[in-house]
Amino acid sequence: MTNQTPDIDDQPSRRVDEVLDGVRVAMLTTDTGTGLEARPLTIVAQDIDTLWFLVSRSAHWLNSAVLSSQQSLLAFEDARRSSYVCLVGTLRLDDEPSRVRALWTAPARAYFDGPEDPDIVALAFDVTGGRWWDGPDSRIGQSLALARAIVTHDSSKVGEVGPVVTGPPPDDATR
Repeated sequence: MTNQTPDIDDQPSRRVDEVLDGVRVAMLTTDTGTGLEARPLTIVAQDIDTLWFLVSRSAHWLNSAVLSSQQSLLAFEDARRSSYVCLVGTLRLDDEPSRVRALWTAPARAYFDGPEDPDIVALAFDVTGGRWWDGPDSRIGQSLALARAIVTHDSSKVGEVGPVVTGPPPDDATR
């Protein structure tokens, strides 16, 4: 079977907010110094290409991940839409109490006593790039796409893929 998937750079690009489209939970993979480790985190805010999380200052992985010069990976899945995203970026901490208060959400109370909890810290993931994948939404659509790929020996018929780009969205007046 030949893979006729076009070069990723030739595919349509999407911005961070376009690929996330309401998905709030991600798997963050970091280098802990002894190997790669992943954990689920909930996005509490987004500022163009920066995703914000509230995390425990005492988490065993946090210091090595933030101090490392290695990039980290955020992976998202929206199974209902057959949509998948991997974002690459760097981590940084913001322990300003005003930042934590601004990011505070009611569900965070499950992990912290409140926004004044000394163990809570804001974690920023600054996106530098990534890749998205979309497939047919329904089981029937997925089956038809797979059948078409099998018959035509062209795996590019199963879905679309493209790069994630960073930077502010273009001004509406220039579109």
